Parts: sequence; structure tokens; C-alpha cells
Amino acid sequence: TVVGAVGGFLWDRSTVEPSPGFPLQYAPPAGLGPVQTEYIRTEAVPRNALTATLFYLAERNMVELKQISDEHWRIRGVAEKLAWEQLDPVSRKVGIALRVNRPGDEFEAKKTVKSGEKLNKAKTDIAKAVAHWAFDSGLMVKRKKELWVRLANVVAFLAAACCFLLFFGVPITAMGLPFAAFFLFTARSWIDGVGTRRTAAGRELWSQAGGFHR
Repeated sequence: TVVGAVGGFLWDRSTVEPSPGFPLQYAPPAGLGPVQTEYIRTEAVPRNALTATLFYLAERNMVELKQISDEHWRIRGVAEKLAWEQLDPVSRKVGIALRVNRPGDEFEAKKTVKSGEKLNKAKTDIAKAVAHWAFDSGLMVKRKKELWVRLANVVAFLAAACCFLLFFGVPITAMGLPFAAFFLFTARSWIDGVGTRRTAAGRELWSQAGGFHR
């Protein structure tokens, strides 16, 4: 059991990227939108990515936001095509998905099927766009060998379950303990970031984003 716990802990630790240090910063990395900044910091798309991007666009006078009611917002495009082309790819995707990337175009964000479909598409486009940006810009790379720990985690769970369930009430039940310990100490491998690594440029940007978050 001790060997299983230590082995699981060490394997899981091998997938953790060491921190680059986070010097205190009072502004986010230049040229990045909120989703890009958070993605390079956590390797995950935040749940409020769409909302954050819309406020980001409004702050830069790309769109106008008007609250009609608690569950109804009107989003109106106000910027010209050239201004949209100068934005980061994630913010541009939101404008395209909601079709507010031309002056006068409007989108009604409310509780309807059609509105919900567009909002869900925008969320999906955000996730794809920010991942493409990170990898195409050379900020992150794939580390597929790290994903083996997830497979081992599943195998350990099944092995422990078999030992505990098939031999319940018999002394041999203790044979499941090493597998259970390994499973518990590798459960963290399912969080975002396992299977990818930041490059040197990505780590520098991570440091800046982490400093701003701090």
C-alpha cells in the first residue's frame, strides 16, 4: 500500500509543471484578452469566458451592451471591420459567432432556443480559438506521454473495485489497498493541464499572467 501511494504520488508529480514565479503586475500581458490570459495561467477555459469577453469588447467600444431585464441583454456591434481585425482571435470569434462584428448588427441574449444555440456556439468557438492560439503561437505543446497516468488511474480503480467487491469479507480483501492508494494519489491527473506543457515563451507569459492574477 505504501509503495502504491508513493508510486502514484511520484508519477502524478511528474505531470506538474513547476511555477515560473509570479512578480506582482498591475496590468495583464499586452495584447491578450481575458480568456487568453486565464488560459495561459491555468491551461483551462474559464466558465465565465463568454461574459468576460463581452465586457472586454464593450470596454474597447467594439460593442454596446444594454440590459433589458434580468435575463435579457442586447448586444449591438459598433466597430468597423478594420477594428475587429486588430483584435485577438478569441474576441474576434465571439463577434463572428454572435454576428455583432459590423456596425448596427444586434444580438438578443435571452432565454430562447435560438439565442441559447448561438451562445453555446460562441462558448465552443472560444474554447477552440484559445487552444489554437496557444499551440499555433508556440506557447504550449502536447505531452501525450503524461496521459498514461490517467489510464493507470482507471486500471487501479477497477483493480481495487474487483478486490473489494469479489472478495468482500475475506482476508484477501487487503490486496485491493495498494490499488486504492495508487488511485487516490493519481486522481489529480484528471485536472486541466495534464498532457500539455508551456514552452519557454509560454512560461514567460504565464509568469506575467500569474503576476497580474496575484
